[in-house]
Amino acid sequence: VELRAGLGIEADGGGGGGDDGDHGAVLSSAAARDIPHAAAYDWGRSFEWCDELLGPDAVASRAAEAAAARGHEPPANLDSKAPLHWAFVQFDSPIACPLHSLFIASRLDLDEDTGGSAQCRLAAYGRIIEGVASTATDEDAANGVAPTAALPRLFKWKLRRGRVSRVTDGGVRSEADGGNFTPVREFLVAGMFANGAAVVGFLNCVLVTGRGVVGRIVAAFGTVLRLTPTLTQP
Repeated sequence: VELRAGLGIEADGGGGGGDDGDHGAVLSSAAARDIPHAAAYDWGRSFEWCDELLGPDAVASRAAEAAAARGHEPPANLDSKAPLHWAFVQFDSPIACPLHSLFIASRLDLDEDTGGSAQCRLAAYGRIIEGVASTATDEDAANGVAPTAALPRLFKWKLRRGRVSRVTDGGVRSEADGGNFTPVREFLVAGMFANGAAVVGFLNCVLVTGRGVVGRIVAAFGTVLRLTPTLTQP
């Protein structure tokens, strides 16, 4: 039976050369402390796809970019440790994966020709959280193995850029009203889609202007979007 294992992985903060066995002993101890034994995977939640393990600096950079897009200050007091990641691993052949056991992953792409013998091969460490069988059986259910129908729900961020082409309601200062400024209540955005693109699927999504104004798409005229500012966060 083809098996898949859900692994909670934390990026390795170490480096340099040395004996892999010594590093393995140290990393095993670190994994025992850092990877929560009671961690459980939430099959109903969507997780962001990552092309690589993210360190603390990368997480801080992403958080700052997200805050800036909303016009907020960057979050303070972020965890200085490398964040936990989930990995969904499929093996080419059956393999025994005792649940909740610790593992250490090695880099096998290093060789002597590229100086691999002088580099640390340790890539990550973590704990096996859950097993997933390719074919659900009564025995699998009794052992707590989930069927392949319960595959991870992943998403990737996509970015589109456009321009505010016109403010159609508000955004003016009225001299007749004592110079009071009327807030923007509606504006148009163009240049985000090519001609003929299907825009209907983006209705009710939110856009963030360079000044941090959050607008919700309420209508589309061809590839021009009509938005209303909202105080609700995306």
